[in-house]
Amino acid sequence: FLPLKDCDHVYFVEQGYGLKYASHGYSTVVMPGDSLCLPAIWAEWHYCGRCTAEFGAGYVTRVNGETFANLAMKFSGEVARYLQIFGILLIGALECDVDADDLCFNAEKMEALASRAHIFAHASATQTHGSLFEKPVSRDNL
Repeated sequence: FLPLKDCDHVYFVEQGYGLKYASHGYSTVVMPGDSLCLPAIWAEWHYCGRCTAEFGAGYVTRVNGETFANLAMKFSGEVARYLQIFGILLIGALECDVDADDLCFNAEKMEALASRAHIFAHASATQTHGSLFEKPVSRDNL
């Protein structure tokens, strides 16, 4: 977990605490329930700092982003559509945030993105029964 190195995995903190040193100079306590490097599921990601277990031992689950994304698309359906939309919203939000790091956003911001993704996924499922880009838009429907 070294700054600017390629990151292929998402990390979920199960137990224990760590300290996340971001490249932009801030440090944050990483707690159980936090996820690190979530964008690695949808895009190329580089570590934005380093994370250390400075408060004793902890337990972290590591998930390969590419493998997870491939499995989600393989089983398709509403969950895959939701994940695809959530990923687009997350990456877009991160690109607009100059202080973005491996922790992404706080729980409130992540919940707002998740809620928007759910709304868009539900709307696209009821309108197209498939891909978001399956139906052509005609002038008559505008």
